Amino acid sequence: MIRLITGYHREELYMIIILIAINVLVFYFLMGGKVRLKNLAQSYQTVIKDRQYYRLLSASFTHKSLTHIFFNMLALYYVGRTVEIVYGEVGFLVIYFGSIFIGQIMSLYIHHANGQDDLLSVGASGGICGLIGAYLVAIITIFGIRNSMMNLALTIFYVIAMSVSPKVDGTSHICCFAIGLAVSYLLVLLR
Repeated sequence: MIRLITGYHREELYMIIILIAINVLVFYFLMGGKVRLKNLAQSYQTVIKDRQYYRLLSASFTHKSLTHIFFNMLALYYVGRTVEIVYGEVGFLVIYFGSIFIGQIMSLYIHHANGQDDLLSVGASGGICGLIGAYLVAIITIFGIRNSMMNLALTIFYVIAMSVSPKVDGTSHICCFAIGLAVSYLLVLLR
């Protein structure tokens, strides 16, 4: 059902390396003052009302600090490589960007419903949460639900802990995680 490779090949990590390089490049321009964070970040106001749809993508490559980008890129590498190995490059990209676009739109509408139209959101963590969802689906598919209970509990705990931290868009994390679960499960069914 899922492509499982016991040993990965270097060339299979190109998508992750490209995504990390784009994130680092955007961060470099932000720190150099060539680009302003508020011009790339997303909010309901900027994306939906002002129709600046590019912000769904630009915000996912934008980070506020060295710590922010470091931990996101570390998570992208470690979770992403497993997802890319299991689902392939195309599956990886579908899960990652599907989680970003659909999950972020859901999050924006939830923020709007809560009167938070101007809440700015940035970072790759939404896409990473989608990859975490895909990772969980792979574990359950390969090992079965009964043998995956500890991984299931730890994964859900991790996503929730990541989402309740101060100054974090937890709504985006949860929405992107849910989309990652759904998209990866659909990919498993289509194989």
